[in-house]
Amino acid sequence: DYWELRRRGAIPKETSNYVPIILAMTIVSKNAAEYGIVLDDPAPPLEYEKLTVDSPTNIELIAGAADLPVSGIRSLNPALLVNVAPAGFEVRVPYGQAVEIQQAMAAVPIAQRASFRLHRVKPGESLTEIATTYKTSPKTILAANVHAGSSLNEGQMLLVPASYERPPKPQVYRSKSRSTGRKTTARKSTPAKRPVSTTTTAKKRPAATAAK
Repeated sequence: DYWELRRRGAIPKETSNYVPIILAMTIVSKNAAEYGIVLDDPAPPLEYEKLTVDSPTNIELIAGAADLPVSGIRSLNPALLVNVAPAGFEVRVPYGQAVEIQQAMAAVPIAQRASFRLHRVKPGESLTEIATTYKTSPKTILAANVHAGSSLNEGQMLLVPASYERPPKPQVYRSKSRSTGRKTTARKSTPAKRPVSTTTTAKKRPAATAAK
């Protein structure tokens, strides 16, 4: 078990200290009165419905269909770490809105649900403003909504071929010799010239040869 693995040193030190803290918090929270701790009333459980997507679907499309900010969908789906939910994924949506969201998403082609958006027209909002928000053109939006007409009505749902920007790649910093791949050539160092002495030095006499 965990304690035996910890005793044998088979678990990293950080993990071996982390698990007992979690266990202690669980024990104290279940027996708070015995430890003299007064806990607030727990928050009510979240109410949600599950919507199974049958194709890769961007969560921003789901948020637009629900008339919610993207943070509202993210908070219900903490296990979804990417922007696009894979096909067959059960997305949690606000309780009572699953049917409405599914009907709104039915207007989006299945092949485009990973990139397209849904936008509900706000009071006084123009087509140019909507196109600027989603970094596209009014002509592109009109082409995707052939039955909508050129005039916008408050509360109208528009299909927007939005462009999703990818985050920039992180820069990797390496040493110059490895990143550039250039061969570093060492310069030949010239020996320093010795200062010329102005005094005369006596020549060394050859050593005497040993007698045969």
